[in-house]
Amino acid sequence: FFSNALAFEFNVASGTQDILFNVINSDANSTLNIHADFLDSAALIWGSKMLWNFENATSIALSRQFGGSLLALNADTATTANIEGTLVAKSLVQGSEIHSQPLDPAFTAPTAVPLPAAAPLFLTALAGFGAITRRNRKTIA
Repeated sequence: FFSNALAFEFNVASGTQDILFNVINSDANSTLNIHADFLDSAALIWGSKMLWNFENATSIALSRQFGGSLLALNADTATTANIEGTLVAKSLVQGSEIHSQPLDPAFTAPTAVPLPAAAPLFLTALAGFGAITRRNRKTIA
């Protein structure tokens, strides 16, 4: 499929949240050459909504902008075009950029980061070590 595909175009119903593609290569030892274009900026639009699971791929070569996250745990991967999503692979030869897309356009990061519970304990221990060091210096002098 990927060696013959020239373009991806998606006609997705409104309200669709996430799309999972399970890709099973008929010849797991061959390289999947993905050189299809995502039409109408689909790579950017769907980059945070698509997960491509390359179940048995051992080698993937991306030569056009790709939309979505790629899960290819056993694949040696090479890119010469941007990925609009994330990549988890066995190895990567990177010749382009990977743009992690936000999970949801309405998602915002927390504004306040709480202090870790161990921080006051650590600071108390650090002050204690400082006091011991200072006391030892006075007794030596």
